[in-house]
Amino acid sequence: MKPSLIICFEAVDNPVRSATLPLPAYLPQLHDAMDRARIPHDAAIRITNVAYFGDLWDIYTIDWLPDNPPIDKLNYLAQQLPPVRDMIFKDYYSFLGLLRMAQKPLEMDDILNLALNTRQVECIECRSAIQLGRMTLYQEKGICSKDSTTEQALEAGNRRISEEGGVLLPEGYYVWKTGGIRQEYQDAGVSSLTSCPGIIQTYVTSPAIDGPGKWMFLPASDEEIEECYEVIRAKNDSECMTSEIHCPYILALDGIHADFGVRGLNRLAIAIQNVIGQNQLPKYRALLEYACEGSEEHYCSLAESLDLYEFHPDIATPEGLARKYLTYRYAIYNNPAFFENTDLTRYGETLMEKFGYASTDYGLIRLHGEEPVIGYVEPLGYIGERAATPDMLRMKAQGEDPESNMDFDSLLY
Repeated sequence: MKPSLIICFEAVDNPVRSATLPLPAYLPQLHDAMDRARIPHDAAIRITNVAYFGDLWDIYTIDWLPDNPPIDKLNYLAQQLPPVRDMIFKDYYSFLGLLRMAQKPLEMDDILNLALNTRQVECIECRSAIQLGRMTLYQEKGICSKDSTTEQALEAGNRRISEEGGVLLPEGYYVWKTGGIRQEYQDAGVSSLTSCPGIIQTYVTSPAIDGPGKWMFLPASDEEIEECYEVIRAKNDSECMTSEIHCPYILALDGIHADFGVRGLNRLAIAIQNVIGQNQLPKYRALLEYACEGSEEHYCSLAESLDLYEFHPDIATPEGLARKYLTYRYAIYNNPAFFENTDLTRYGETLMEKFGYASTDYGLIRLHGEEPVIGYVEPLGYIGERAATPDMLRMKAQGEDPESNMDFDSLLY
């Protein structure tokens, strides 16, 4: 599906967490955007901005939607509107003309009704009331342009606009055809954000033969793959070419330009299906971003090697790693006196380098080390109720205040 809209949204209970999403989209693509913004899938979200998607989308900023429109209905609207790069401007202005003719604030159901009926609008190539008036005078009374004054033409044009309820736009005069709305939006209570047909979608052709191609939704059975060969008149995978590869579940794979063959893509789709069944999709997405090499064998190998990696979806920054590390390892629970004069970002970056963490859009990831970096470790001793580092124990033995004179770098060891 080519995008026609792009939305910005945020978590209602935590507006700092926000994300963008091109529409129309499948449900896995919404979950992907929420994962990258650390927004739980069941959290309430608020739409903060909607625009046309494409190279020119900033020119077509949308200001005619109600505040915080439902994402289901926005997605349905995006399914009806053509993408900007494919947009026939007549269709765009027909839709805009319908919005203007409404002459009132519209709810989403009203807007969807108009989107479904753009072909019920007639465009007359008159770009001013005077042009429209002169055409009207000629049609009604046979008066030619040279025989009518500007005032007469303006009066006739404004009268026609008022009577027909049309609207003048840069592309012409828009008015309902006879019959008005013919197709109405029906809210059946079913979300337009559905699961996609297949894990991977691709268009399969045979380069050696100028013949038809076939869309494949993978994973597929051997019988379905053989049927595909028959349709495109190919004998095996080596005679096939896959293009327009889409994987709504994995952003890194969506739209890749690589010829893996039908069976290669099918193996990858099965591997991703297994990852989904293990509830490990965010970890796999992070791993692809961290270690992707671009071959089908590598993608499948990573899907089967998730247990070799340590993943922290709740940590987005070096500062977050530093706080988590100190909390778990030394029981320093957000003590303002301790963190006030500490460069947690620098410390977190040092931790990432020392322990081999990589930052991804989905969280921190690394190969499992000899010991867990974040997790309970038996302390050497205690100061009050707090686990102590070797430096803290030394300072206590010398009669110093461990918390006020702590050597921060010693916490790495």
